[in-house]
Amino acid sequence: MAEITVLKIAPGKHPAKTKLQSTIDAFNHAVSAGATEIGKACTKKMEKDIYILYNYYGCLDELPGNRRVNGEIITGTFYVLGATQNYRPRSLTPHEIERYSSLFWEPEVYSDTDIIKNSMDVLYDSLVELEKL
Repeated sequence: MAEITVLKIAPGKHPAKTKLQSTIDAFNHAVSAGATEIGKACTKKMEKDIYILYNYYGCLDELPGNRRVNGEIITGTFYVLGATQNYRPRSLTPHEIERYSSLFWEPEVYSDTDIIKNSMDVLYDSLVELEKL
């Protein structure tokens, strides 16, 4: 599989440009830093063709709070990557690397209480959306 250029956003650190193999196994291992088990990588859309890749079970595995993305506290290390029109992972452009490095430059600190409350808020919002269906 292809190697793509992404931004690694680790808790307490500035963003770092890095490369990832574009495979499910590589993605699962990448988001599992600090976890007791290999995590389940999933994506969350930031903008039209920009996504974050993060550990879906990071909160349950008690990974540290990292940054807020679209109002949600993401726990553990996550990655910013691009996607093609066919939703295939792609490298970030130099402009995108600069933009998202700036956006996530300052590390953020969250308490366990902040993370739990945020998780409950996200769950509640999901349930409200389901009731609308």
